[in-house]
Amino acid sequence: MRTMVLSGLLMLWGTGPVLGHFIFIVPEGQGDGKAKVVFSEGLEPDEAVDVKLIGKTRLRVDGKGVSMTEGEQAYRLELPKGARVVGGECRYGVLQRGQSKPFLLMYYPKLILGSRLDAPRADLPLEIVATSKRRFVVLFQGKPVSKAEVHVVAPLTQGPIVTGEKGEFELEVNRSELYGLRARYIEQVSGEFGEKKYDEVRHYATLVFRGEAMIEPAALPPLPRAVASFGADVSGEWLYVYGGHCARTHSYSTEAVVGSLHRLNLTEPREWETLPGGPGLQGLALVAHGGKLYRIGGMEPRNPPREKADNHSVAQCARFDPQTGRWEALPDLPQPRSSHDAVVVGDRIYVIGGWWMKGCGQESQWHETALVLDLSRHDLKWESIAQPFRRRALAVARFGTQVYVLGGLSEDNEIHKTVHVLDTNTGRWSEGPSLPGFDRNGFAPSAYTGRDRPHAALADGRIIRLSDMGQGWEEIGRLKQPRIAGRMVIAGDQVIVLGGAAHGDNFDVVDRVRLP
Repeated sequence: MRTMVLSGLLMLWGTGPVLGHFIFIVPEGQGDGKAKVVFSEGLEPDEAVDVKLIGKTRLRVDGKGVSMTEGEQAYRLELPKGARVVGGECRYGVLQRGQSKPFLLMYYPKLILGSRLDAPRADLPLEIVATSKRRFVVLFQGKPVSKAEVHVVAPLTQGPIVTGEKGEFELEVNRSELYGLRARYIEQVSGEFGEKKYDEVRHYATLVFRGEAMIEPAALPPLPRAVASFGADVSGEWLYVYGGHCARTHSYSTEAVVGSLHRLNLTEPREWETLPGGPGLQGLALVAHGGKLYRIGGMEPRNPPREKADNHSVAQCARFDPQTGRWEALPDLPQPRSSHDAVVVGDRIYVIGGWWMKGCGQESQWHETALVLDLSRHDLKWESIAQPFRRRALAVARFGTQVYVLGGLSEDNEIHKTVHVLDTNTGRWSEGPSLPGFDRNGFAPSAYTGRDRPHAALADGRIIRLSDMGQGWEEIGRLKQPRIAGRMVIAGDQVIVLGGAAHGDNFDVVDRVRLP
């Protein structure tokens, strides 16, 4: 029966498509690893149409070519991890219907996967671009198309929606739905294709996306106080922040640091909750493990306001249990340390970098060793391991069982974009790909592990992550307000960047960027 229906359609339209059929790229399942390419009126395959009619479609994933595998009713795509946008072109052929003039039929399907961030693509002459959570624009050759007719084919049919003077239109988007849109543009130009002449080109663009990809997450409440150089981590559904510098940059006193501990419920982020705090510190590290928080070292100014700075690194470490609301002392560091960073690998805390500030008039000592604390042991004890550099104001993150050390400031006051890698299984160090951008990107970045690989926020505002094979860095977003000495955490599919400083001022802003 299917063959008879298909034959009849081809006799009616020659070698052309069934009227009202378009190419859609549709995600399969809830992940971003598979998609199908259908030739249909909607997002489901049409059994009456041979999918081989669109076999000449050429697709790209984030600018790189991807092959289609033929299926019974649709082509299949295997997408690389972290893919964001799939798009392409199908030069279908020259058609003529009845007494109308012959035309060249062109299709431009597009699928947005994990983020609403969607810029015009030079390889798609006609496309529908998402500009905000409910606003879209139709572009041809990069220019808005006014009075274009847009049809919604899923989840419910709507249309036509006519674009405004700037090619824009609005659509109410529900987070839980899968959407399919199409638009047309007729170009009055003649030519020849496949030894057939045509007098116009009919361009059809489609766009498929999940509603959640178009909806920005609700803004998180600002920090209780504008701070930089503080500690932060996520444990369960809670985001914790401790301490920090709360005065103008390079202004130090007992009133320039805070020792407060706050947390925010990320499932219902209404307001920050105040918990029992501790000493006022900056340049500390805070990590979570087994539902508890670990505070490691830091720096405390001991001079009153308006007196000469008297800054001292501390060796104290402590553990906080959110269940009891109590702090307990842990073994001190072998020497006081601040301006370092820490990360958990398995049951071990690794502390990297930093220096020992000894107070007014005393020369600071730069640390040459990293430290390890095995939390699985009953008798907790810090152990030292060789460190092939002396740097502070750096950031660390985990990549499998490796510790990536990003940037930092050396004792000769030079900023480094170098990345050192510690193999925690062997204790050996190597070098990874350097941080991108200008040199200042190596000073006081923030880093965190998400989806089992390092991510970082740099001084120029870009958010980067390590590539799958660890060979380089790729940009996944930008902050509206670049800053240094902030903190990054990752929760679910959200990169959260907190606080920090720029131009002498501290910030209380909490920004979120969706992970691709």
